[in-house]
Amino acid sequence: MKNAYYEILRVSNKHLERNLTSSDSKYAKECRKEIQRRKMVHLYIAEAGEWDNLTPSEEVMTIAERNQQ
Repeated sequence: MKNAYYEILRVSNKHLERNLTSSDSKYAKECRKEIQRRKMVHLYIAEAGEWDNLTPSEEVMTIAERNQQ
């Protein structure tokens, strides 16, 4: 059996935020504590695909392309 604390270390920050209002108050408390710990050490664990909206699209011109025009 794996330690519950070990499992909470592996989840993303978004997962922790979503479970702050969990029906399991013990898990919600652990999520709150883990979020506070991560803020203190400046740790952010992203979910898969979380940063996809920040990749430049092909339609956006680069700075070099804008300078050429």
